[in-house]
Amino acid sequence: MSALFIILGLIISCCAYENIALNKQAYQQFPYNVSQSITKNLIEASNAVDGFKSNLSIWGGQCVISGLFKQTATWWVNLTSILSIHHVMIYYRTGNKHWGSSNGYTPRFLGFSLYVSNTTERSDGIRCFKDTNYTITDIPSVFNITCVVYGQYVIYYNERSSSSPIGYSRYAYNELCELEVFGCPRRGYYSINFNIPCPKHCLSDCHIETGTCHGCKPGYQGDQCETECPYGLHGQNCKETCNDKCTGCNNVNGSCDRGCQPGWKGGNCQQPCQYGYYGRNCTQLCSDKCTGCNNVNGVCDSGCNPGWKGQYCNEQCQHGSYGQGCAQKCYSNCNGCNNVNGVCDRGCLPGWTGYKCQQPCQYGSYGQNCTQTCNDKCDGCNNVNGSCDRRCKPGWRGGNCQHSCSYGSYGQDCTQTCNDKCDGCNNVNGSCDRRCKPGWKGDNCQEACTKGFYGQNCKLKCNDTCDGCSNVNGVCDRGCKPGWTGDNCQQPCPYGSYGQNCTQTCYYKCNGCNNANGVCDRGCLPGWTGDNCERKCQQGSYGQDCTETCNDKCDGCNNVDGSCDRGCKPGWKGYNCQEPCPDGSYGQNCEKRCNDKCDGCNNINGSCDRGCKPGWRGGNCQHSCSYGSYGQDCTQLCNDTCDGCNNVNGSCDRGCKPGWKDDNCQEACTKGFYGQNCKLKCNDTCDGCSNVNGVCDRGCKPGWTGDNCQQPCPYGSYGQNCTQTCYYKCNGCNNANGVCDRGCLPGWTGDNCERKCQQGSYGQDCTETCNDKCDGCNNVDGSCDRGCKPGWKGYNCQEPCPDGSYGQNCEKRCNDKCDGCNNINGSCDRGCKPGWRGGNCQHSCSYGSYGQDCTQLCNDTCDGCNNVNGSCDRGCKPGWKDDNCQEACTKGFYGQNCKLKCNDTCDGCSNVNGVCDRGCKPGWTGDNCQQPCPYGSYGQNCTQTCYYKCNGCNNANGVCDRGCLPGWTGDNCERKCMSDFYGENCSRKCGYCLDGKTCHHINGRCEQGCNPGYIDPFCTEACNAGKYGLHCEEDCGNCSDSSQCFHVNGTCLSGCSAGYQGHTCKALISSQTASPDNTVPLVGAVVGVLVAAVVILVVVFIIRRKRTNTPGDKYITSNVTLVETDNQYSNVSKITKPSRKKANNQIKNNSKLVPPLSDTEEIDKTQETEDEDNVYMNETPSRSIPVEQLTAVIAEKRAKGDEGFRKEYAALPSGETRTCEAGKKPENIPKNRFKTTFPYDHSRVILKTTSEEASDYINANYINGTNRSKEYIAAQGPRQNTLNDFWKMIWQEEVSSIVMLTNLKEGDKIKCTQYWPNKNEPSTFGPMSIKMIEEKKYAAFIERKLSLNNKALNKTRMLTQYHYISWPDHGTPEPMSLLDFHYHVTSTANQNKVPTVVHCSAGVGRTGTYIALDALYQEGKKTGKVNVAEFVRKMRENRMTMVQTYEQYITIFLALNEIFKAPIQRYSGADFCTKTEKALRDSPANQNPLRKDFQLLLKVRPVYMEADYKVAKQMSAGRQTDKILPLDKYSLHLSSAVPKRGNYINAINVPSFTEATRFIVTRYPSPEDAVDFLRLLNDHESDTVICLDPVHEVESIQSWLPLLSSSTVVAPFTIHCQSNSRNGVSGHVIDILQDKQEDEAHSVLVIGPSKRINPCRNPRNTSELLQLVSNVLSLETDTPITVVSSDGGSLCGLFIAVHNAIQQLNTDGGLDVFTVVRQLQIRRPELCSSIEEYEMVHRTVYDHIQTASENIYCNQ
Repeated sequence: MSALFIILGLIISCCAYENIALNKQAYQQFPYNVSQSITKNLIEASNAVDGFKSNLSIWGGQCVISGLFKQTATWWVNLTSILSIHHVMIYYRTGNKHWGSSNGYTPRFLGFSLYVSNTTERSDGIRCFKDTNYTITDIPSVFNITCVVYGQYVIYYNERSSSSPIGYSRYAYNELCELEVFGCPRRGYYSINFNIPCPKHCLSDCHIETGTCHGCKPGYQGDQCETECPYGLHGQNCKETCNDKCTGCNNVNGSCDRGCQPGWKGGNCQQPCQYGYYGRNCTQLCSDKCTGCNNVNGVCDSGCNPGWKGQYCNEQCQHGSYGQGCAQKCYSNCNGCNNVNGVCDRGCLPGWTGYKCQQPCQYGSYGQNCTQTCNDKCDGCNNVNGSCDRRCKPGWRGGNCQHSCSYGSYGQDCTQTCNDKCDGCNNVNGSCDRRCKPGWKGDNCQEACTKGFYGQNCKLKCNDTCDGCSNVNGVCDRGCKPGWTGDNCQQPCPYGSYGQNCTQTCYYKCNGCNNANGVCDRGCLPGWTGDNCERKCQQGSYGQDCTETCNDKCDGCNNVDGSCDRGCKPGWKGYNCQEPCPDGSYGQNCEKRCNDKCDGCNNINGSCDRGCKPGWRGGNCQHSCSYGSYGQDCTQLCNDTCDGCNNVNGSCDRGCKPGWKDDNCQEACTKGFYGQNCKLKCNDTCDGCSNVNGVCDRGCKPGWTGDNCQQPCPYGSYGQNCTQTCYYKCNGCNNANGVCDRGCLPGWTGDNCERKCQQGSYGQDCTETCNDKCDGCNNVDGSCDRGCKPGWKGYNCQEPCPDGSYGQNCEKRCNDKCDGCNNINGSCDRGCKPGWRGGNCQHSCSYGSYGQDCTQLCNDTCDGCNNVNGSCDRGCKPGWKDDNCQEACTKGFYGQNCKLKCNDTCDGCSNVNGVCDRGCKPGWTGDNCQQPCPYGSYGQNCTQTCYYKCNGCNNANGVCDRGCLPGWTGDNCERKCMSDFYGENCSRKCGYCLDGKTCHHINGRCEQGCNPGYIDPFCTEACNAGKYGLHCEEDCGNCSDSSQCFHVNGTCLSGCSAGYQGHTCKALISSQTASPDNTVPLVGAVVGVLVAAVVILVVVFIIRRKRTNTPGDKYITSNVTLVETDNQYSNVSKITKPSRKKANNQIKNNSKLVPPLSDTEEIDKTQETEDEDNVYMNETPSRSIPVEQLTAVIAEKRAKGDEGFRKEYAALPSGETRTCEAGKKPENIPKNRFKTTFPYDHSRVILKTTSEEASDYINANYINGTNRSKEYIAAQGPRQNTLNDFWKMIWQEEVSSIVMLTNLKEGDKIKCTQYWPNKNEPSTFGPMSIKMIEEKKYAAFIERKLSLNNKALNKTRMLTQYHYISWPDHGTPEPMSLLDFHYHVTSTANQNKVPTVVHCSAGVGRTGTYIALDALYQEGKKTGKVNVAEFVRKMRENRMTMVQTYEQYITIFLALNEIFKAPIQRYSGADFCTKTEKALRDSPANQNPLRKDFQLLLKVRPVYMEADYKVAKQMSAGRQTDKILPLDKYSLHLSSAVPKRGNYINAINVPSFTEATRFIVTRYPSPEDAVDFLRLLNDHESDTVICLDPVHEVESIQSWLPLLSSSTVVAPFTIHCQSNSRNGVSGHVIDILQDKQEDEAHSVLVIGPSKRINPCRNPRNTSELLQLVSNVLSLETDTPITVVSSDGGSLCGLFIAVHNAIQQLNTDGGLDVFTVVRQLQIRRPELCSSIEEYEMVHRTVYDHIQTASENIYCNQ
């Protein structure tokens, strides 16, 4: 019957609840190892929740099968979210056999436990059941347990140990065929149908059956949380008491939402009434005489304002006292004083002033009210009577300072003597304001006369034949100018000599010469000319100085005597051409005839140059006389009244001009007529007119004017010539007699316009009426020039008084609470201003209202508001901020004044009470987001499932940062283990699998079998003794050690037993050869043959490796030790290239035996990663990459262990691909640094040689750039024997920049010989003298300015060497460090078109990397694309092995990607100021350039993986204090030994701008870690500690920092504080002494700010930060400076960024804050990781520049 009830109960339960585990994700700790017969699907963890339980054996695929031989067994199912559970059913594996003591699986079930948890850790959950009673006879195979709880993971657990009870299996198992979890599939519901929601005030869930809450939310109580907390209580379980200042409180959060007690206000009634208010709601005003009052009753309990006393401060101080408490007495110089401030408001005694009469009269004044002025020659005077009782001003003397200094003296008390070059001086300042003595000039007569002048005022000019003269007397005391001689240079050189000192002789054709320069300026011998008389006279001249002119009738003449020896010109004849042609003839030889109108003609050209006959003119007399002339030469004028005349005799035969008449035109027209033939009549307004043109040239009749008297007199004038003026009140007048016949001007009336308009009228004819707002008006224009009536103003009284004024002249002011007022009487008839009410607007709005007519209600988020504008000037309720309380708290903050911070796992929270009501950030769950996502889930609301290959994952982003399941690797566990590795973390090495195949990535089994000699399935163990070969199936032969043979091929390593032979000793020795005498020869022969064969095979193998690989050859990665570098990108393997397939297989099968390649560079570094053979690979075309795609391309090429980069690099041409004959010559081999690195012949630099120099060789090649050919020279580092050659090349190629990429020594290897001199130690190399001018050191490089002097050519050049010192040996540099160096080179080097020399040691690897970076960066800027492979290929055409390793090849990509993502951009101080001013103005966040910069900074910030923190994670496990961990590659370690302390400390090294190891960054140590902090200071010799919080506020510091003159012991150290300053810097100076080393005290200065540095709340106050940085910049210490903050991140980056930016500005005159911060984040991404810190860096540097001396940066 009981069984029946159980069955019925199960049926009811199954019907009531759902199996919420069905098909959910499951996991088991140790799966069974699968095989060919037992496959994965038969044993998977998910089989236990697949819903099948019909076949309870392994072969049914319905059970989970765990691994063998394990002490623990764990299996769990993930319900995907936290759900309510009622009971669990377990079906255990039976093997489909009878269950009981005889079943072999029964002992395995015993002792199990069942847990429900919210994580995969059982210890985090509730144990529902633990088997301690069952035995193999009574444990059921189907087990049911009621467990009414809620959770996400149901965990089955079993364990075994030596103490396990009898009957238990030896090992633990979790062989579950089905586990069913029955419960509610919907969280937050209960009842049998899951349809009733849990009560709304439950804390989380409720009982699945009854609905009873598992705890209540704050503010509620009762089984179902239905009851609010009683009055006066609130919060969780109603245990918290309301604030006693509240009138009750909110039951949930305790906020005072029911009001405050009198005297208190604010959302939580924590604020007393604001100053000046008291009482209920703080609405009552304190007395204005109180310094505040009691917030409850208004009593002036804080005291009275100065000048008042009494309980309510309503009594004035008694006479003679004043001030606070009336305790101060009036001052003695006062005539009484003010009771409040003691001001002498009744006046001061003579000589005194100031509001307390404590100040004597100001300098220069005295007497009553200090109104009298001192004598201006006194240096001040007595403040009472004005006497000069102090002293005289400079330059004056005497009792009343009335006398100036005597001649020759000046200044204070006339004690200073005038300058001896002055002719007297100014009595006040000694300036030579009278004049200078002869020979001197200038303001102070200190300047001698300008060369060429002398005497008084330097106005006399030296004799201009002197070469300068005495500035005083003009004597030629400096010699004569060329051409002059004599005592005073007054005599020119003697005839025939010239020049300096007259030592040169004139040219022999000269007639003497210029005495100064020898020019023949005194003339030449006759017939000669020119400066040196070297030319004959020009054509047409002859004789002395060629000044005589040849007879102009000659056709040229003799240059000496002028005879016409070349013939006559036209028109002349005779021996000397002196006879003109006869009359009537002209021209050459007088053969032409003259014109008949000529009076004779020119004998030369026939022109009528002797005149024309009367009446004719013109060059050839062809024209008659012009109009108006006649007679001989047309010189006679026609009568001027004729209209022309006869050209020969002048008669008026053509008529008269207008105005004239008669035969000879001599009679004028009759008066009154004019014009042609006198027919026109004059104008009748004229007083007569011109007879010619009718113009009134005799004047006009009265009243008329104008040229023709046609215009009446202008308006306002009249009479003869219009010279009389009309009466000024007339509107014009009669033009003839001046009568006012046209009316009056406006404003006037009467016959003669003599009367004004009557009162009240104005204007034209007085017809207009005055404005009724005027107090009378102007009679002319009606303007209110007599004033306005009350209430009006303006030119015409049309404007009412402006708002706020009224009455006569608008001089009265309206009540300031009125919204304007009546302009006439000032009444508030327009209403009140916002915030005021009442008949005269005298009352403010009542509490809770504001604005116009007090109709608006205050914002309900305000705690009261301003009566005028409603602004929340009395504070906001909790959760609100801003002036008007309209802005909820910034996301992440809540509560009163928004000062409380939300839980940082919330995605925002309630702005009022901080509850996470907006959800959780990805990765977090729970009511207050305190729980990380359960194991196996991540993301928003924990709804995403971790990748199934992860061993859990990051709860926020799902990254597999907790490791991968065995067999998987990669950031997301997406890749199987690399070849030859398997298992947990892929850390286990595969065995010797057949044919070199890899093993199974999870369990390490060699699935294809083992190589001969190894045992299946893992192939890690050699064959057992006596066995060898494939599958270890062969038996060893007859070895002398019978059990030992080589497990691979059976060779008997110790030889054969007697009677057997062969390497396996299986062959019998025949009887003929078995005799003892023949055994030894035979064995020797056999061994000899074997040795010879081996030698031959080795030789053949080496020769074949020397040959060119076939295109089908593959490249493999040898098992070489990874190169350790400081670069995150450099942990990569090296590549070798086997020559043949057989060798390939051999290397592949024996990769463990391949030795690491040599890294000894002096042997031949160029072969460090290349094979020995010279290979030119089949090239595959490479494509150009757009720069914006570099990130994606790099990610693609880095996949599968950099497979893309490996293949691309391997495809490049390698080895010696061009001839190198010059470098291999015997005489040049000693000049090569390495044995196989030679310059190609076609591109090598050839040195120019002289007859004494035999060699033109240097190991250097020209390299073409993207801008031009031969843009670079790639060279090896100079050796001792090539220094002269190197500098010869530098001079020959006119090089101005050298880029050096190696240190002189790295490790124990010499990389390069120093080829430059030290400072102040010039060096000579051949004809070249080198001198160092300047050396500037930076953190990663050095810049040296060198001067080169070629003594042979006597020429000097300047050169800059850029020396990069941070390239790690056997590695590659951090890309940003290399880019910073590259930017410095390109921004400071001369941009001329000469080659840049680049060298490292061999001149191929680092050199090629730098050249490629420089060239491809320029190319990318121009085209937007880069092709790295193509450029490297082109470089290798000109120099072998350029870019020597594929790590260097990758570095080119990485550096280009970084610089194109965010280019380096340096600003001058002035530009930085401008940019920062713009950014710091109030502007929308999306327009703020600093915020855009910061977003870019976050985008390019490096992302590190968990492996980068491997050491730190191991050492800090379980330490909650280390929120920020050090990257392994930058972390520091402790070297000193202290018992029970390791060498780990959370500290990193950070560079400054000029020093690589300037800073140590760490956190404040806890008391238990203080000893490690002291070890850090000692071990790294740090003598300065910068605390970024006030030292006295950091509690943990007190554990190791004693007070002044005190000591503290932190074993094994004793710390003594000896001083509070060092070298002027305030702080704690401590001595650290270690036990047994008391005589070796380490002194350390500890400094910090006096106030907190707060980028978020007070970013404008940069003074504390600037002071800290200034202190550090002034420190004279070379040891590291330790920078400490609460977490080693916040504020540390801010401080160092400001320090480095200012240091950069001081060093280079410019700065780049973005790159400064970017470089810090490479060391620690958490440095400067908030926008507030980034903005404060800019603000602080800006403030530094602004306050620097004379603003030298911003005003440059």
